Amino acid sequence: MPFINDEPNLIAMARQANANHTLAVMGLLGTHGIHYGPLPAWIYQGLLLATGGHLLALVSLRAAIFMLATAAALVDIAKSAGLWKWFVPIILAGPYLWLYGRIPWDNTFCLPLGAILITAHLRLLGKPGPIAAMLWGAAIIGLILTHFMVLPLVLPVLGHIVLFRPKVLRRYAAIFILLVLLGIILPLPYWISLFAQLRAGGIAGCDHGRQGWWFPLLSGRLLGGTGLQLFAGQGWARHIHPIVPIIASVSAAMFALVWLGIIRALATPKTAISLLCLTGFALQIILHGLLHVYGLPHYYCGTWIITVLLAWLGADALSRHIAGRALVIAAGSSAAIVTCVLAIFLHLHAGSRTLGYGPNLAEQLNIARQMNRLAPADVPVQSDVETIQQFPQALQLLRQMDRTVRAGQNDVGGFRVDYRDDDPFDAHLRLEVVSLVTHQ
Repeated sequence: MPFINDEPNLIAMARQANANHTLAVMGLLGTHGIHYGPLPAWIYQGLLLATGGHLLALVSLRAAIFMLATAAALVDIAKSAGLWKWFVPIILAGPYLWLYGRIPWDNTFCLPLGAILITAHLRLLGKPGPIAAMLWGAAIIGLILTHFMVLPLVLPVLGHIVLFRPKVLRRYAAIFILLVLLGIILPLPYWISLFAQLRAGGIAGCDHGRQGWWFPLLSGRLLGGTGLQLFAGQGWARHIHPIVPIIASVSAAMFALVWLGIIRALATPKTAISLLCLTGFALQIILHGLLHVYGLPHYYCGTWIITVLLAWLGADALSRHIAGRALVIAAGSSAAIVTCVLAIFLHLHAGSRTLGYGPNLAEQLNIARQMNRLAPADVPVQSDVETIQQFPQALQLLRQMDRTVRAGQNDVGGFRVDYRDDDPFDAHLRLEVVSLVTHQ
């Protein structure tokens, strides 16, 4: 799994907060000039305590919880909404879900939280109960305290309950009030800081491109197996075998499933799923268009569940016919094959040479341990590896968290970390020791 920039920054925040015996005040600084919520850092504070600070155990536990929570929520959505249940394994087998389940970012938490919110919402619409009410309220607060890209999901859900199920709000008012108070009081320093940031400079724009207005139409990318060069490198699939990109192209049918779902939702706008999807999709267009947010696949994370539901509506319609069911299964099988091939590729090559993935965590840990056996943590490091050049904090944090006994040899003036060979797809690293005389 990758460990480049946001990942070590979040873990470092959590470690520092634990060392201070307090909760982290805020999350990462976003591209629009404001800090996101502290919930991801809080989660990593808990995982650090649960795993004793062992990083590999932490990310493994995080990945397991991520996938189990997402799978359980999707299964419950299928039951509550009466949608085609065999679309669940198709969703779970996709490469983007596999990647985001393993990358310890902040906005990837929006995937399981969004799925939990929808299943709790459907429960409140059908057979409301206190557990569903607690999950519903906690998911909304959790999403907001994770990333603001969730607003196109949260606002329609809130509006739907207020307009169509006000009795639910009254019945479980005590639960909702308690959760709101917790969502205000626990992260109160964050809210104060956020409002100060907004008063000082507002939300900074990224650029003036227009692609954000149609960016949501391409959200089917997150369910298929295309566009993965961001992680594995340009031409990675063809490098393995010419048939791999052909297989991946079959999964592009996920784009069509989303578009078909939009059409089906427009045909039945009064159903809860259709109404939530249509309003959420419209808000996505407005948000991405006005803020000029587009291009990178993780920009879909906040509304991933809307993309899933739209594709599910399309798949549900096709599943009633043999030919349509075969098309959906073929697209899902293609994505699953790409997931397996990608996992093997990244494992054999110790990650990739891209800024979207880089040398994987295990490879960087190996280098950090070698360094710690030879010299103190303050010995300088030189590197032509792009991820290490731009984000040296990853290797620094790994050295701090590694428990290898430091030998502290006096003749080590520095280290040099480079790729071990010229293969553009190989991310294995090589460590060289610079003697004190040579370094000076």
